[in-house]
Amino acid sequence: MSTTPSIDLINNTTFGVEIEMTGITREAAARVAAATIGGEATYIGGGYGRWACIDQQGRKWQFASDGSILTTGGRDTSCELETPPLTYSQDMETLQNLIRALKAAGAVTGTEYNCGIHVHVSGKGHSPRSVRNFVNLFYSNDALIRKSLGITETGTVGHRDMRWCQPLDQGLVDAFKGKNTFEAQRDAWYSYYGYRNSEYAMQEHYNSSRYHILNLHRFFSTLGRPKNTLEVRAFNPTLRAGVVRAYILLVLSMNASALTQKNIRAVKNPIMIAGNEKFAMRTWLNRMGWTGEMFKNPHKHFIARLEGDAAWRFGKNGDRFH
Repeated sequence: MSTTPSIDLINNTTFGVEIEMTGITREAAARVAAATIGGEATYIGGGYGRWACIDQQGRKWQFASDGSILTTGGRDTSCELETPPLTYSQDMETLQNLIRALKAAGAVTGTEYNCGIHVHVSGKGHSPRSVRNFVNLFYSNDALIRKSLGITETGTVGHRDMRWCQPLDQGLVDAFKGKNTFEAQRDAWYSYYGYRNSEYAMQEHYNSSRYHILNLHRFFSTLGRPKNTLEVRAFNPTLRAGVVRAYILLVLSMNASALTQKNIRAVKNPIMIAGNEKFAMRTWLNRMGWTGEMFKNPHKHFIARLEGDAAWRFGKNGDRFH
């Protein structure tokens, strides 16, 4: 197995993104989408009052109500963009243009509105080994991810990290050890989060186990279906298109690492523990293939909140971060 994730996997693995916002009605958002990417705004309805832009490829860019959003103008301005399945190589520019257009049309977001961003990545190609790798990757780099993303920042209803994107802890890592089938992992996941009957728990859309930084309830409950995905719930809200691109690249890179590495150990990042946060992030991203122009600006976004020295592991004079 390669230790460097394949750039082809990053470019061509299917992903989807959910971006929560307010300040704009779902109908208006669908019409902005139609004007930006081409297609037709259509009312779908249902319990989430969906509007959609059906693009020229027949894909639905949907805008749904979300009861957790604190709106600026009533339920009509509860607006969550749900993209169709996309790939980085083909669709990133389109997605970024849509985000910019929604912002220009009056959409707003932020922790004060209880918003967030979720990225889904295709479950295709995953095995019990790669799922365990994904769990271990998040466990090992949890503090680094949280600090770089600022997800402990307080919103109106409290800390996002303790409500909507809780960490994966040592107990779950231990529960996954030796679980070499999806069925065994599924039972371990639900049992660890307090459910005796995993078959029943999988049927609950809003099962409480989903509110973790890596949501495997989504994966286990959609196994065998065309839209089987793993969901990463880590991200604070933004309508900055470049930041959203960075978020998606991180998930695609972590997914590629989980798929291509033989065994990712569940060991807390020692450089982060020593305090050189910038160097810890730089070296971790480099191991996932973050070199070259494609990753230049996303790299800056993940370094910005961190402390330490990105160039020197122990500081320029070798006297720090031991």
